[in-house]
Amino acid sequence: MKRIFNTINLSVTFIFLLITSCRKVDTPNKEGIVSTREILSNFSQNIAFTTYNDLHQQATILTLKIQLFNQSNSQIDL
Repeated sequence: MKRIFNTINLSVTFIFLLITSCRKVDTPNKEGIVSTREILSNFSQNIAFTTYNDLHQQATILTLKIQLFNQSNSQIDL
């Protein structure tokens, strides 16, 4: 009899835990939600565009230095 009571008690506890643990929250926190469009816009403005501009400036400087080196290839430039 005690064994049946323990089995029923364990079953009821398991079902209760299963039902309560799978519940969704009805009111999500809307303060922390960010849309995909905002993330992509922020990435393109702050990271991709600034990185491209930096690389473009460095490539322009390198091109000018290569042209200068090719024009005056003296012992001092080497």
